[in-house]
Amino acid sequence: MHDDDTETAHEDDAGPGPDLTEEPQAESEADSPPDIEEALDMLPEGSKLRGEVVDVASVSGSAVPAEFPSESQTADALALTIDIEQTAGEATTYFARSDTDSRLGRLLDLRSLDQAADLEDNQLLLTVENDYAVPVVPSEERRGDGRAYAGIIVGLLPSLLIFLGGLFQAGGALFSRAFVAVWLVATFLVLPVSLYFDAWNLRTTTDWQGRPLLWAALSVIPAVNVMAVSAYLVVRQSTEPL
Repeated sequence: MHDDDTETAHEDDAGPGPDLTEEPQAESEADSPPDIEEALDMLPEGSKLRGEVVDVASVSGSAVPAEFPSESQTADALALTIDIEQTAGEATTYFARSDTDSRLGRLLDLRSLDQAADLEDNQLLLTVENDYAVPVVPSEERRGDGRAYAGIIVGLLPSLLIFLGGLFQAGGALFSRAFVAVWLVATFLVLPVSLYFDAWNLRTTTDWQGRPLLWAALSVIPAVNVMAVSAYLVVRQSTEPL
């Protein structure tokens, strides 16, 4: 009996055990993701993001922050709320409603939309500027035709066959009169025209900022065109649609 009383006394002297309920809460607060402003501030200038437009609203021009990078300080502005995938948060970006700012018009033309409200539920490519998420908009109206890609492949094929024939010392078998005629049409007509139209489509629908005329000119130089067009096709696959 005496031993049991002694153990009970020791337990009473020790007092209540430590309260561990607050530690997980503190850890949870420390591990919580940063808000959207902090997340954008931590990203390098020019970083590319992708997000979905969840709301489109007209606002007063005074609601646009003075440091917002685009020319949106007009009497009326358009505010787009965008759910950004990489930051798990929503950011607001702005467009001017003035007719002098064609950024909004070019974006609507790119998406084949009639009005700004139709941008809701659209995915947009964004870039970080001055710690804001700004939609990447083509600098020109949409030009070219993506269907010209097939013409690039067809136009390059004869030159590619000659290139491979030279590597394997089998080029002599290719030089019939009919093949030469096909090569001339493909190299000096089909390939440059197709590449020119495809490059313009790429420039006005993706983040690629290459020069269509330069690439078209490289495509008509024998031997050089195989390497140049191959490089163009690799770059084409790495572009981000707007």
